[in-house]
Amino acid sequence: EGVGRERLPQGGEGAPYVPAANRGVLGVEYAEAQFAAAGMRSRGVGRTRAADSQAVLRSALEATVLLSQLARSRVDVRCHVLASDGGALACAINAASIALADAGVPMRDLVAAVEVGHLDGHGLLDCTHQEQLGGGPKLLVSMHPSLGEVVAADCEGKVATELFDALAELAAEGARGVGAEARKALAAVANARAARADAKLRPVALQQE
Repeated sequence: EGVGRERLPQGGEGAPYVPAANRGVLGVEYAEAQFAAAGMRSRGVGRTRAADSQAVLRSALEATVLLSQLARSRVDVRCHVLASDGGALACAINAASIALADAGVPMRDLVAAVEVGHLDGHGLLDCTHQEQLGGGPKLLVSMHPSLGEVVAADCEGKVATELFDALAELAAEGARGVGAEARKALAAVANARAARADAKLRPVALQQE
């Protein structure tokens, strides 16, 4: 998982294309290694699948990052999945959200994503790769947990309306839990950084006294 942020040049030959002078640019890349999970090749996970996943990731982040506050800047998010036991895209969305927040990129809210499935009459939260092979429908929901807004979704397989509603509610509940844990993790990192900074400044203060 990587996030990069840079200022774009004002113009001139060879300068990157900027859609508007008062709006930033968001670059998104998502890829899954062929060896990331057993059976991926047989399921046809390749360039098309990666492109679909990248589109979902982009939709979630474009609805979240405040590009209007990043004039003449570019933010790049690159997610490369090397190992997975299911739910790789949801994990990538969560990781990207936390990385952007940790980097200080302005956002409307965190993005929390969860993938749910249905197997043998039961809804499954955060399905494993083996459970996904069961052939049931699969739904990914990305939302702003504090705002209660769904910003991106992706459904695979045929699903009745009643079942879809039940899976969507299960996913929303899981996403709210993911969002709460993400905020705890970010707060812990911020507190640790503040403590380290205070420890560095304390000897200087003592010397001045």
